[in-house]
Amino acid sequence: MLQTNSLVLKAKHSEIPSVAVVKVLRTPPYSAESVMPDRAAAKIASTAEMWLREFKNHSKLSQHTAVVRLYDADASAEGICDIGIEDAKQILADMTAAVAYVHGKGIVHNDIKPANILFKPARGAVLIDFGLSSELRETIAHAGGSPWYIPPEYIINGKRGTPGDVFALGVVMLFVLRKIPLLESSELKWMIADVRKREGQNAARNTMHQWLGIVDRASRSSDGLQHAPLGALVREMLVIASRRIEET
Repeated sequence: MLQTNSLVLKAKHSEIPSVAVVKVLRTPPYSAESVMPDRAAAKIASTAEMWLREFKNHSKLSQHTAVVRLYDADASAEGICDIGIEDAKQILADMTAAVAYVHGKGIVHNDIKPANILFKPARGAVLIDFGLSSELRETIAHAGGSPWYIPPEYIINGKRGTPGDVFALGVVMLFVLRKIPLLESSELKWMIADVRKREGQNAARNTMHQWLGIVDRASRSSDGLQHAPLGALVREMLVIASRRIEET
């Protein structure tokens, strides 16, 4: 469940006998550079205060049988994936199969990202949430989804299509391989719909260019890479997807 200030997920934990709910607080959905610095800082401070207040009060109440139990709370600024290399291989295999199947049915997902991939080692990875999906024959410029997974050619022609899904999966795999942090925790934020506006100084387009540079460097770097062949494959996914978009 996606809300303005939080992301609520269904989860399982080895030390919790029943299904749990994980609530992740979200930072403001815009770049701090696009608004007054004081306003951005106030929004971040407000989010932090809300988290502290919720944890403090909920921890006093969760022992009652009619109040949802609070198991733990944590804060992490890194947003680094802790999945092992074997699980990363499984995620890539399952998701490439899922994406190929979806495309084979004439559908584009348009919103491939970590939050839309469920993973359990015994079951594998499962692609969810087709709320922003479209048919291949649709020709409109799609502005839905999360900005960090949009391919570079969208800036030029607004095209995404099946290669855009492949590019998005490549970015997801950079996160899975610990090459980049969770994108939703990034300070770089912009509105997809603003990227193609014809303005002299387009802040959204400039921010997207900055982010794509980070993705490119991460895909080329071998720092911290646990499995070189897998990293090379992910790099190829990003490059081939961009070439295919240019050709369409």
